[in-house]
This record gives sequence, structure tokens and C-alpha cells, in this order.
Amino acid sequence: MNKRRSIASLIATAFVALVIALAGCAQNQPAPEPAPEPEPAPAVETKVEVPNVIWLEEGDAEKHLVNLGFSVGGAVREPSDDVPKGVVISQNPGAFEPTERGATIKLTVSSGPEEPQMVVMPDLIGKGQVEAERQLISLHIIAVRQNPIVTNDVAPGKICMQSVAAGTEIPEGTTIAFATAIADLSVAVPDVTGKTLGEATAALTEAGLGHDETSAYSNTVEKDKIISQSVEAGAKVKQGTVITLQLSLGPAPKEKVKVPDIMTYTLDDAINALTSAGLKYRWSGDEDGTVYAFDPPAGTEVEVDSVVSFVLQHPATLIAVPDVAGMDGESAAAAITAAGLNLDYDRRNPERILSGTDPVAGTLVDPDTIVSAVYGPEPEPEPEPTPEPGAWTVSTDFVPSITQEDADRFNQALADQVGADYTPCALIATQTVSGTNYAYLATSTAVAPGASGSWVVVTVYEDADGNVSLASVTDIAVDDVRIGAQSAGLAGAWVANAGAASALSGDAASVFDTAMSGYTGVSAQPIALLGTQPVAGTNYRVLCVGAPVTANPSPELYVATIYQDASGNVEISSMDSFNIAAYVQ
Repeated sequence: MNKRRSIASLIATAFVALVIALAGCAQNQPAPEPAPEPEPAPAVETKVEVPNVIWLEEGDAEKHLVNLGFSVGGAVREPSDDVPKGVVISQNPGAFEPTERGATIKLTVSSGPEEPQMVVMPDLIGKGQVEAERQLISLHIIAVRQNPIVTNDVAPGKICMQSVAAGTEIPEGTTIAFATAIADLSVAVPDVTGKTLGEATAALTEAGLGHDETSAYSNTVEKDKIISQSVEAGAKVKQGTVITLQLSLGPAPKEKVKVPDIMTYTLDDAINALTSAGLKYRWSGDEDGTVYAFDPPAGTEVEVDSVVSFVLQHPATLIAVPDVAGMDGESAAAAITAAGLNLDYDRRNPERILSGTDPVAGTLVDPDTIVSAVYGPEPEPEPEPTPEPGAWTVSTDFVPSITQEDADRFNQALADQVGADYTPCALIATQTVSGTNYAYLATSTAVAPGASGSWVVVTVYEDADGNVSLASVTDIAVDDVRIGAQSAGLAGAWVANAGAASALSGDAASVFDTAMSGYTGVSAQPIALLGTQPVAGTNYRVLCVGAPVTANPSPELYVATIYQDASGNVEISSMDSFNIAAYVQ
């Protein structure tokens, strides 16, 4: 035990001595230079740019990302109307963004267009426009209003037509059309064929229609019965429309011919003359003689195949009746007596002038035959002169109003008028006859719910005693379609301007002035805008006053139709002279 400790001590002592010796040596040596710092190791790049995989198919995008050391998370599906199904819409991180290699890239992939939501089409019939549109908006259905439809099945202003039937399933966003109703104010034309004129006119009057008549011969329709009517039975027309009736005159009369003058003809010549004229004959007397009397007289109009009777007598025994037409009684008697005959004439009035004799001049008669004087009809008394129509005086200085006196005259004349409400706008012309006609420009609104207005010219007659009556009401039609030469298009509905008459302003005035500047037929100025009509461009209907470009022109009323195409080009489609009204006495 002690031996071990001794060895340990020796070893420790030797170690200490060695350390001291080394320390001394170190103190005697120069200090070593410090070792240089090692250079830092280069940094290792760990981020790379993410590639752009938008618009790649999902599988191709995943392969591309994995090949570059990225992982791909579960793709998110989103509907898209623009990106095809299965194609990448977006990525996160975005394209070219530096990202740790091995990072997870999230993709958003298109699931294709989103299926539209289906809704049930509601029943709009009978509903108001505002109510219907609100309901359609709530269902995300787009509504387009079409032109109103004439019908009495639905109250005016209510919906009467929808383009998609109620109950039909349609996608949200579908466009449908609907139309509202306007009252049908037309009337059905009654069948009056085969009726008497009185029966026919009564039926037309009851239906609110006017009439005029013509006549024709008919072998099938009894005389004084209606052969035909200008508008077929059952057709719908506006109240007040004039129906033309054709009245039967019965079977057509046979053709008529004039009896030829066969006086002094031989038998054969008389027969030939009569048969050539389409007549039959009967004769008596001397077969070898000549005609000295026949009936009917020469020149008489008779039906074909009528019989003419004549008498033959030897000429040596006969005297021709002298022609004394145009002579007074005494002069004619002298001429007849000189020929060996006698004249029976008006001896109390010998100055009367003969128109002829019986038998007629040239007839062969026996000597001493009494010839009767023939006088013309007594002259008819001169008829009382009737007033001639006076010329209409058209006002060229238009004023869109009327005086109280004119308004009172207008209202008095129309006091008993039913079926329409007329409002006078201006006095446009007068006509002096036995009294005075006054032509008013007026608006007309039929007395019915939902009725639209129109323009009319109302003629009022005031006689010399101040009595006033309605002469006529003439529509200024705006229902036809004019499309200019510059382009063509579909007809739109006329929109009648039934407000107060006024001088044109704005676009209408500019269009009128432009159109008239290139028109050479009539020089005119506008009175009132009657209506507009959308077609391929726009039609304007203008009532105007003007005069033809001729010597000594006089003002007239015209209805001008002006067409303006979509490019702004303007032309006169028509310039129709407007007949104010018929003369009233």
C-alpha cells in the first residue's frame, strides 16, 4: 500500500518539474504569431422560383411542380365561365415567386361553368306592368316590353301576352317578352247583302258605320236590293268608316237601236234596212209601192228585235209632208196647204213655233191628209240659283290657340257628339258660302279606357242666322309606313302626338327644315307635329301650310311625311294635299 503511494508521488513530482522546466524554456523563446482566421464557407441557396402553371391541365401542372422539387397540396375546385374544366385558374405561391424547395404549392382548378339556377316562370296575364316587372326582377328574369296588343280579353293596361308560358322552368337570367292590352274600339261590319237600301243603312247606322251607294244592273239580285258591300261582313273597322253599297237596278235592259228612216223605200230595201238594224218588221199595202208610213218613227230608240210596222203605196198617188219645223203656225199652214195637205195647228196662238209634224216631214200621205202640228215642251222656269262653294282661306300665320268665340262655336257644334272627346287646338281655315265653314285642328280621344289620341280636322258650319252645326270630322291618318330610299327596315308603331298644337321645336324642327331645303314641289311651313314612327330610322308626320311652286299659288294644307335614316340623312317621303271638308250649304 505504501509502496504504491511512493510511486505515485514520484510520478507527480517529476511531472511538476517537467512543467517548470518547460515554462522556463518558454520564457526564453519569442512569442509565436497568431494563426489566421479560417475563411467562411459559402452560403447554400435553398429557394427557387415557382414556375407558372396557370392555364395548364391539372395533371401537367402537378408533374411540372414535382419535377422541380415542390409538393402539391389538394387542389381547390371553383366554377368558371372562362377557364375550361380541369385547367388551373390560380396558384399559391404565385408564379416566379422565390420559394423554399420542397414547399407545397396550392392550386385552384376550374370545375367548368356554374350550372344556372332554375326558376319557374310566373303567370303575368292580367297583372299590371309594374307588378309583373317587380316579380320578374325578384326571380332574376329579364323582361322586355313589346308593343301593346289590341284585345278586349284583358283590361286595358294589363298584361295580355307573355313569351314563356306560366309554369315553365327557365334558367335565371333568361330574357322574356310581354305586352299589355289596349281596348279594341273597332266594330264588326254587318252583312247587308240582299237587303233593301233602307234595311242596310239602318244596320250600318246601328253598328256606328257610315255608308254611300253606287248602282249596277244584276240578273241575280232583285231590283233595289244590295248586291255587294265594299268591306266584307265580319271584318273589324273603325267606328264611322264609310261602307259603299252596290244597289241592284235589276236586269240590264236590252241593247237599244234607232229605227232607220225607210220612207219611200221599196219592200226589199225596207226589209234589208230594218233587219240590218236588228229589228223585225210587219208590212201592209201595195207590194209594188214604196213606204209612205211606218211606226215607230225614224230615230226612235227601241230594243233590239222590236217590230217596226210600215205601209206600202204607189208613189204616184202620195204627197210627201213638207218640213215646217221652226215655222210659226200660219207660215206652216201655208206651206202644208201649198203641198195639197191640211195643217191642224193652234189657231189661238198662231205665233207658236212648230217643232215638227205628225206624220213627220217626208212621210208620203194621201192628198188632203190632215197633218197635225207638233210643238216642243213649254220652257221650264229658270231654277233658283244655288250658292257656289267658296274657296277655303287657309291661315298662313299659325297661332296654336283659338279665341273664346271660336271655342264656343266649336263646343256648340259638338255638344251632341258621342263616342269621342274632341279638343280644339287652332282655327286653320275658313270658307265663305251661304254661311261660313270653320276648319279646326283638333285632337280626338275615343271615350274608352286606355284609348289613344289622334289628330282630326273638324269642320263647323254657321249659317247666316248664327245657327251652328257639325259638318264633318276628318281623321289625319298616321297609320301607314314610309321608309326612305336610303335604307329599309321593319315598320314600327306610330306614336301620335295628341298634345296641344305648337310650332315644331328641337329635333322635329331641324328635320323639317332640312327636308324642305331640298324639296322643290311645295314651299311650306309647319303647323303641328302629328306623330313619329320608329322604323330603320324615324318617320315624322307634320301638318303644314304651303303653296305649290307655280305662278299665282294659293295656300293649301299638306300632310308631310319626312324620313330620317340612322345616319341622319333626311328626305320627304310624301307631301299629300289635305282636303279640309266638303262644301256645306
